[in-house]
Amino acid sequence: MVVAKLGFGTNSTIWLCRDSKSQEYVAVKVCALRQKFRDGDARTQAESEEAVTAFFNSIQIEHPGINSLRLLRSRFEVQGPHGTHPCLVHTPLGMNLLQLRNTMPNQVLPTPLLQHTLLRVSFGLDLLHQAGVVHTGIVPDPEVFSQIDRAESETPTILKPTEDITIYGSRPLPITQGIPIICDFEVILGMEWDEKIDIWCVELVIWDLFQGTRLFYALKDRILNDEQHLAELVSLMGPPPKEFLERGPKCREYWDADGNWIASTPIPEQSFDMREAQLKGEDHHLLLALIKKIFRWLPEERATAQDLTEDPFLTQFLKKN
Repeated sequence: MVVAKLGFGTNSTIWLCRDSKSQEYVAVKVCALRQKFRDGDARTQAESEEAVTAFFNSIQIEHPGINSLRLLRSRFEVQGPHGTHPCLVHTPLGMNLLQLRNTMPNQVLPTPLLQHTLLRVSFGLDLLHQAGVVHTGIVPDPEVFSQIDRAESETPTILKPTEDITIYGSRPLPITQGIPIICDFEVILGMEWDEKIDIWCVELVIWDLFQGTRLFYALKDRILNDEQHLAELVSLMGPPPKEFLERGPKCREYWDADGNWIASTPIPEQSFDMREAQLKGEDHHLLLALIKKIFRWLPEERATAQDLTEDPFLTQFLKKN
């Protein structure tokens, strides 16, 4: 039973469905026919996701990250006017970390809970990265399905029947908070990127959940602005090395050959040490050390997911317990 349309992307639409017998919710992703990947291979989104699930189901895995992965439950196909669409069935997500954070005093996750959560995420990423898979979707606020179900019952989504198909409107997401800038700066500058983009996103999630504020705002006149984003990066990380500047021609719009900032947006006066306000003493220094492992201009210098599973800050709660 289809409850509501959750939304859409460039390659799929997502539907919240409920089993009329068990009353169990599932999320069904109806995929587009074909898409082009970065390597130029024509491949369906379903084939890519099914390949990941099939790989992990085909091997004996003792890695602790396997329990953190959300693999496909099943698949089926539907016939559309232009071809056959693969449909991927997932277990829907429940309460997200942002909602959980907002139930806490001062809207900040307790340190042990943050450490436990991010350690599990790191184990999951380590397993994915070992298999050559990049997640690219780490955020603290996925959809809340019960809100959509109630909203659909009370005010059904507008739909437009045509001769061959019915077009459904997308249900607005009930959560509008979260990190507006989740992408890595390599994406902004048009550079090649790899699994280290996931590590960057982990740190943004840590900051958002634990500090109760966004690390980057990247707004100019209330509009997301790449130059403002990069200026905030420079204020926290310092100037980029020459090796980084040589990797993308767009860098010349913001820095000279020596790494000096030449864009018109002023560099904010701030530092990680100034902005980290939740911890004191050794805990404060351990968190800053973790942050500095991740916030590196050169992706190859950033911590790996495996490094995070052994990080003194993220594993601190294990020693205390």
